[in-house]
Amino acid sequence: MNKSSYITLAVIIIILVLAGWYTYLVKTKNAQDSVNEISNKIFQTDTVEMYTDINGNQINFDTFSGKPLVVNSWATWCPFCQNELKILEKLAEKYNNDVVFLAVNRKEDVRKVIDYLDSLGTFSHIKIILDVNDSYYASIDGFTMPETVFYDKKGDIVFHKRGSMSLPEMEKYLKDALNSSF
Repeated sequence: MNKSSYITLAVIIIILVLAGWYTYLVKTKNAQDSVNEISNKIFQTDTVEMYTDINGNQINFDTFSGKPLVVNSWATWCPFCQNELKILEKLAEKYNNDVVFLAVNRKEDVRKVIDYLDSLGTFSHIKIILDVNDSYYASIDGFTMPETVFYDKKGDIVFHKRGSMSLPEMEKYLKDALNSSF
C-alpha cells in the first residue's frame, strides 16, 4: 500500500471511531432521559385499577410513598424469576422494616400465580402484585425478564437492572436506595 492509501484508511478509521463514540453518547443520553421521564411515575399512578394483590384488593403504589421500594417485574414462564423471587424474599425478611418489596406479576391469571408461588415456598415478606394490563412493565420500558427497579423514598429511580441479579448485587443497590433516601 502506498502513503495515500494509509492516509485514507486512517481517515476512515477515525471517522468510524468518532461515529461510534457519538452513537454511544446519544444512546447513553437517551437512556438517561428515558429514566428521568419515568423516574417519578411510581408515585403518580392515576388509575388504581391497574394493580391488585392476590386477594383482588386494589393496590396504588402511592400508598408505599415515604419508604424506599424494590420492585421486581416477573412472570411464571421466566426461569430466572424463580431464583430472583427467592432472593427478594430473603432481602425483604432482612430489610422489611425499612423497605417495601413488591413483586409485580406480568398479566397472568391469579390462580396460575398462586400455584406457582405455592410451588416455590413461602413469600410472606414481599407483596405480590398482579398487573393485568402489564402497565408497570411498560412504564419502565421493560424488554427483558426479570427487571428490578430500586426507588428511593421519593419514588425516584436509584437503579434499574434488566436481567437477573445475585443476592450481593441486589443488596448493594438496596443499600444505595436506602442511602439516597436520607
